[in-house]
Amino acid sequence: MVKVFMMNDLVRTVMTTTGALALLVARPPLTAAQTPAAVTKGATLEFLARGSITAADVDDRWLFGGISGLAWDAANNALIAMSDAKDQARAYTIPIDVAAIASGSFAVSVSATHHLPQKDGNVNPRDAEAITPDGEGGFAIAFEAPPMFVRFNDKLSQQLLVKPAPEELSKRLIPNRAVESFTLTPGGGPLGVAPSLLAITEWGPEPTNRNVTGADRLKARGRCAALALDPATLAVRAKGIYPLGRIFTTKGGKSLAEIASIDSTSFLALERFIAPGAIYNAELFVVTIAAGDTADEFTLLKTPVKLPSFPGIEHLGNLEAMAIGPEIPDAKGGRLLLMATDNNFADEKFGRPNTDFLAFRLILQK
Repeated sequence: MVKVFMMNDLVRTVMTTTGALALLVARPPLTAAQTPAAVTKGATLEFLARGSITAADVDDRWLFGGISGLAWDAANNALIAMSDAKDQARAYTIPIDVAAIASGSFAVSVSATHHLPQKDGNVNPRDAEAITPDGEGGFAIAFEAPPMFVRFNDKLSQQLLVKPAPEELSKRLIPNRAVESFTLTPGGGPLGVAPSLLAITEWGPEPTNRNVTGADRLKARGRCAALALDPATLAVRAKGIYPLGRIFTTKGGKSLAEIASIDSTSFLALERFIAPGAIYNAELFVVTIAAGDTADEFTLLKTPVKLPSFPGIEHLGNLEAMAIGPEIPDAKGGRLLLMATDNNFADEKFGRPNTDFLAFRLILQK
């Protein structure tokens, strides 16, 4: 989904939250044996392949497009691509041939379309912006209308749990700027022994004090709310701040588009820019998770990752979705990193006729 705004970023900044965002549940402390031995310090990328798909390539009554989130489905060696459609909430299974991609060939096709069911007539969220494995055998999806988290089964055919965003946060969210990023973080790191679902808003929420205006209000929008959730109950365990930085810059409007877990101490963060004339740009970061001042807080530290050049990069669309896949089975190794553009359903002002999928080799530096 396109949101028009503009940035300069804080490259290496640590921030903690002030004030409670929600009722917190206890998380078990780590023992010395459970503390991670190696922390991811950075990463390098090698471009592998690019593939495209259009609405005409997908046989479905609902228009294909609006890809806003990706999740790696390890059981089926496939991507689950989430659409941010406002009509029928839906997702797509896209088979991935890792060996073919590593050799430079990326054929994109949809093998299944998932029309997400509603739980009852009163709970029918729209505008899905992010999807992740939930650590319980299914998937968790973040919706913006209204802001809420929903757990689904492995087939995306049944809602298992619906949880509105914390009220204190929800009432301060800027319309269309709710949780855009969602990932499952393994246990054993600063977020606790058990795995956590990490959810981060696209922009920071409005200040608690409604009298704050001008530069101070814009500064607040550069402090994205980060929540660590219990995967089973979706209850908030801990909170933090993602340091997005200035949202209006010479590159255009900036927002946090997607995150993807690396390990228990780090994740990748994709920040995207939109400038007048539908000119898009993107930046990537390794974000390190560290313990906060209290047991229910955590801090985040950003380290930039260079995006390599590739054919057509100058015409790149709205890069909005990302997932980390399996190890690449060749001599170079590394993980498969997949990204996708949101074509905004071929909107004349901000859209593109095609949805692009990009594949990279991700080499982590410990």
